[in-house]
Amino acid sequence: MDILNEGFSQPWAGPLYPDPPYYYRGARVMLGVYEADTESVATLLPPGVTCLEDPTVCIAWVCNYPFTSFGTYNEAIMLIRVEFEGEAYSYCPFIYTDGEAPLAAGREIWGWGKKLADLRFDYGGYGVGYREQFVFTMDRPANKRLLTVNMSTDRPATEEEVGGLPMLTLRKIPNSEAGKPPSVCELLRTDVDLIVHRAVDGTPDLWAGRCSVTMDSPSELDPLYKMAPRRMLGGFYGIYDWTLAQGHQVKNYLAAADVEAPVSTGSYIQREG
Repeated sequence: MDILNEGFSQPWAGPLYPDPPYYYRGARVMLGVYEADTESVATLLPPGVTCLEDPTVCIAWVCNYPFTSFGTYNEAIMLIRVEFEGEAYSYCPFIYTDGEAPLAAGREIWGWGKKLADLRFDYGGYGVGYREQFVFTMDRPANKRLLTVNMSTDRPATEEEVGGLPMLTLRKIPNSEAGKPPSVCELLRTDVDLIVHRAVDGTPDLWAGRCSVTMDSPSELDPLYKMAPRRMLGGFYGIYDWTLAQGHQVKNYLAAADVEAPVSTGSYIQREG
C-alpha cells in the first residue's frame, strides 16, 4: 500500500473515519445567543483575534445529529463572534461531543478542540417533563453540570435572522520530539453552507423564542464560565442539512514567529532580525 496516498486517517490499517467531505442530514440545532463580558472572553482568543463587538456576542450552538458520516451523536459548540485581519468569524474555544470518530476528525483535520462529555438533547411533550421547551445539557465528568440550554419555539424565524459567519479554529499539534516547537500551529477557516429543511408550504423549519444559557458550575478543567452570559439576546431552533469540507489556513503562527528551541519555561525564543 502507498502510505502517503492510501488511508486518510489513523489507524492506517483501519481508519476511524472516511475521506472528506462529510455529510450531515436532519441535524437538530438550537442556538442560544447572548452577550458576555468582553475582557473575560478575550482571554480565550489566540493572538491577532479580537472580539467583534463590545459587549461580546457569544453563541451556544447545541445539536443532535441523527445521521452523519461519523455516525449519530450530540455536540455542544461554544462560539465567539470575532474579527481577524478585517474578516468576521465565529471562533470556537470549546467544543464537546459524545462520539469517538467526530472527536478524532475534528481535532485532527480542523483543530476543533473537542473533548468527550455526557450530552443530552430532550424535547417537550405530554408527560415527559420538558413541557413546551427544548433542553440540552452537558455534564463533564458525570453529574457535574457545565452547561444547560433551554428554549421555547415562540414564532417562525427567517434565515436572515439567524445569519452565520465562517468558522475559525486553532489547530495546534505537539511536536513528536521533546524540546521542539509544535509541529503545527495555525488558524483555519471553514465555510459551511447550511440548508434548512422546509415545510410542505415552502416555509423554513426554523423557529425563534425565549432562551436561557447557563454555566451551571464552574470548572478550571473546562472554563466555560469565562464566556458566561451577561444578557440573553434570544434563541433559534432549526433542522438542517450540510456537507462539511476541509478548511484552509489563514494564519501560520510558526512561519510568523520564526522560533528557535524553547527555553525551560516552555516559551519560545524569537530570533533577532
